[in-house]
Amino acid sequence: MAAAQSDSIALKDLQLRYRVCTGGYARAMRLNSASSIVDRDDFDLLPREAARLVRDSDKLVRDSLEPAFIDGGLLSSRLGGKTICTLPLLSRNGVLAGLEVQIVDMALLPAAQQNMFASLLQMRELSTRSPWGVLVHRDYQTLFTNASWLRLHQLSETPSREQLKTWLAAAAASQSSEYDAGRTLYAHRIAVRWNGMPAEAVYVSARADATDAPVTTDKRAYVEKRRGHRRQGETGQPVGGAVVQEQPLVFDALPNPMMICDGWTLLYNNPAAATLFAGQLTVGGDISQLFTDRDQAQIEAGMRDRKHFSEPVHLISRIAGELHQVSVSMLEWHGQLRTLFGLHRLRAGALAPDETRNDLVRLHDFAQAAADFLIEVDADFRVTRYDALAHSAAAFDASILVGRTLAELAQSLAVPDSQGVWDAVLADMNRHQMLRDRELKWQTADGRVAVLRISAVPVFDEDGQFVGYRGGGRDITRYYEDTIAVAYHASHDALTGLVNRREFEKRCDDAVASARNANSTHALCFIDLDNFKTVNDTSGHLAGDELLRQLSAMFTGLVRKSDVLARLGGDEFGVLVFNVGLNEALRLANQIRAEVENFQFLWEDNRFSVGASIGLVIVDERWESRSAVFGAADSACYDAKNQGRNRVAVFQADENEREARSGERPWVELINSALDDERIRLMMQRIKPLNEEDQASRYTELLMRIMTPENELVSPRSFLPAAERYGLASRIDLAVVDVALSWLASQPHLIESLKMCGINLIGQSFADEEFTRLLMKKLSDARVDVSRICFEVTETATIANLTVASRFMKQVGELGCQFSLDDFGSGLSSFAYLKNLPVSYLKIDGLFVRDILEDPIDFAMVKAINDIGQTLGKKTIAEYVENEAVLDKLRDMGVDFAQGYHIGKPVLIDPK
Repeated sequence: MAAAQSDSIALKDLQLRYRVCTGGYARAMRLNSASSIVDRDDFDLLPREAARLVRDSDKLVRDSLEPAFIDGGLLSSRLGGKTICTLPLLSRNGVLAGLEVQIVDMALLPAAQQNMFASLLQMRELSTRSPWGVLVHRDYQTLFTNASWLRLHQLSETPSREQLKTWLAAAAASQSSEYDAGRTLYAHRIAVRWNGMPAEAVYVSARADATDAPVTTDKRAYVEKRRGHRRQGETGQPVGGAVVQEQPLVFDALPNPMMICDGWTLLYNNPAAATLFAGQLTVGGDISQLFTDRDQAQIEAGMRDRKHFSEPVHLISRIAGELHQVSVSMLEWHGQLRTLFGLHRLRAGALAPDETRNDLVRLHDFAQAAADFLIEVDADFRVTRYDALAHSAAAFDASILVGRTLAELAQSLAVPDSQGVWDAVLADMNRHQMLRDRELKWQTADGRVAVLRISAVPVFDEDGQFVGYRGGGRDITRYYEDTIAVAYHASHDALTGLVNRREFEKRCDDAVASARNANSTHALCFIDLDNFKTVNDTSGHLAGDELLRQLSAMFTGLVRKSDVLARLGGDEFGVLVFNVGLNEALRLANQIRAEVENFQFLWEDNRFSVGASIGLVIVDERWESRSAVFGAADSACYDAKNQGRNRVAVFQADENEREARSGERPWVELINSALDDERIRLMMQRIKPLNEEDQASRYTELLMRIMTPENELVSPRSFLPAAERYGLASRIDLAVVDVALSWLASQPHLIESLKMCGINLIGQSFADEEFTRLLMKKLSDARVDVSRICFEVTETATIANLTVASRFMKQVGELGCQFSLDDFGSGLSSFAYLKNLPVSYLKIDGLFVRDILEDPIDFAMVKAINDIGQTLGKKTIAEYVENEAVLDKLRDMGVDFAQGYHIGKPVLIDPK
């Protein structure tokens, strides 16, 4: 059974260390941030016994590939009312890659899942506390063992499948219950349900009087013998798909008094309770007499005020002349929810056995949880002891370290570029300073670079003389490598390996700051390829991508290492050249243009020539912001295209501004005339559901076009820059909504089956309060169900105006409309903002989707977006689906919808 949806999710590797976690998981664990969990394990985060319980559960999930559930209250009071769900995380090839952990609020689960969780957790807890040895298996694959089982079989870990087969075969074949190398163990094998699926539990004891019977699989005979007779209403048959007869067997074996009641009416008590309340317990009788009026009131109030049914109520009560801790909770008993009373006698003045030994064990556990290795050096900083506590990539043979000084080790093992850090550490040690989380790079025996995080304290003898250091360290190599990889992918373009737009903007911010503060002079070039679309249209996107890669390699050879070369998106590049004047920058720009012009691109039997229109702007003290510089470079590049393409244009403030606006004027006139003459047209493109349950519903997107006086359709890509520059975006969006609502009202047969109709909004519109007011009025007056309408806004526009966008979505969403983030993933932004943004759909950028069969990075991006989006409760739509193979891969990933030419091309609709 899959775990419930939750925003408290973490991923563990096969060594059970956290690799990734959400902010919700960190908050549930009462930690400051997700980063404070990464690269740690549960022994760093939880008390020892709780961490041990989690570790054992994780190992079972890892070994059996079965999910497991733990009551959060058993781990920590801060997790009371939560369930820890651990599931195996499998790769595309079905290989175990790690574990997924979710913290789920029991109160939010459906009743059926609550009952299953409660039954399983109750079974696990009772089996853990039972003095019997308990093992649960499915097809001889161990799912659970308690400490008593391991102790009886003299094991330190769970048995293998072959061991288990041998033991169970011996137990079944032996009439006297003698098995396990001649030892006499008494066992019962019972059918149970574990994680919602059938399994077998084996209860084992070394004493005959604990079971009163040899090995048997006849559960009914045993239960009737233990309880004397079958009570009314207890048929012994499974109720609601749950096997419940193992409960009396477990309760009977517990040393603590246990009672099952319907309210205060006794249904069952175990032998320990019968002994404690000699002569006072009768099945069908009232047990309220065992408690004072005050205790009864406290129990009833506590049960009434619980947040959910599985939350226990605790109190201290004097029973039979002694103080007991009473625990009252709900459990599933013969298919019905009943009340469980558990008692634990409080012993006054009990002393812990062998405190010295416990202290040593405790210190060892602390050390093992805190470090991968321990190290000790003397006053000369010579290593006198090195203990590896856990396997790590950086583990050293003690013979390499012991007897050598840290200075000698630094000279022979330290990575050259970290020598300065080593010198600083040795300087602090000479001053007897404490070392806290100092990161050092070491060379391992196989030539790899390992990064170790070391902490140590100076040690002094009774006379105050310095005698050395003691400390420990952790191998953070993998975390270090992952951090570098994540940083690289966040700042570089996946296709070309060049710096991406976000990183380029940061470098340009630095250039503008240095130009204003240090009187430096730099140059910025915007490069827009000419005729690139011809390559894509003629030979496909694979050819276009290869052309971009080859040109990127060529550009890299033309610029200096100190310069910044970036792919800004599509066929656009940027170059930031530091500390140059106009003549040097112009020489470089013309060299780039000439090299592109002379470049011949070969693809199959085709030969292509492309050009480059380049806009150049000098970055000096006159510029106040990066956006102003970008605007100037963009205008210069636009000017280069207007002058005939394949040339370099230098930004000249006044003249360039006039020319740019002059070039956009025809588009402005076309937009205004189209709005006045009602020449806004819509095209409909189908969105295909990939889930069977959604097949009966229709999903579509309405795409806006402008019809020219010559009856030609113009795509928004051509006129949107002019519309945004001249403030026409809001008028266009309102006109599109008018046409869409009018057409939908004329299609009652379509509305009945229409689940979602997407309408695109331009990024500037939702920042306009007047637009929001007019839009809400149109929606309120509409003659159609506006809950079917889903407004699409791009991820980049939303992030740029996140507060405004969120407010707009909430206002319009109150009318029932939905929202979708278009081109999701193109901004490479954090997913964190999604949690509080009221969007229902994520449209995965088609630039990632189209190549998922060939490009593993694109595949990983699409999978990550889909997984996180669905975890946050969003539906995912993949764009640019161009063939059946891509569609099948998306279906396997669990993507909800697909859109593209393979699904259906846009079709012009009649607005009347």
